[in-house]
Amino acid sequence: MNETSLVESRLGKLEQDNRHLKIALGVLLLLFVGMPLVGMTTPQQIPDVISAHEFHVVDGSGASRARMLIDRISYFDEDGTLRATSASDGIGYNDMNGTGRTWIDEYGIGYYGENGTLRLRMNSGGIVTADDNGIFRTRMSASGFAYYDENGDVIWSTAQDHPEDGSRD
Repeated sequence: MNETSLVESRLGKLEQDNRHLKIALGVLLLLFVGMPLVGMTTPQQIPDVISAHEFHVVDGSGASRARMLIDRISYFDEDGTLRATSASDGIGYNDMNGTGRTWIDEYGIGYYGENGTLRLRMNSGGIVTADDNGIFRTRMSASGFAYYDENGDVIWSTAQDHPEDGSRD
């Protein structure tokens, strides 16, 4: 074999190896690109059971917006202030300062003032209202209506008998 044909033979072999290498690299590139696409098309597995002591829902900035614990679910506003609670003993709502304003439970519905004192309670026994100091001032029930002073004494009542003097209205 002369030198020219030897060089041509080796050059042909080198070109063939180069083509095989390009094909192999192309196939590998397609595999690397295609694998994530295959993963995106397969349905996600849904676990049968998720176990945890608490679940937290956070917004885009990472602030807690809701928490589910064993005995309650709490909801927070964008400032992180507790706004509502659903607990085993009732449901409550807080104002923008975090002060409890309403509470619904087995005893009825309660409304609380800005300082946190009970202002109104409504249940099967009737409706009572209280002043800013938490002293009951009115009561409405099946037996009638009564208005009380700051000491809790009846000022006026629709009841047949006044406990204080026995007189009628």
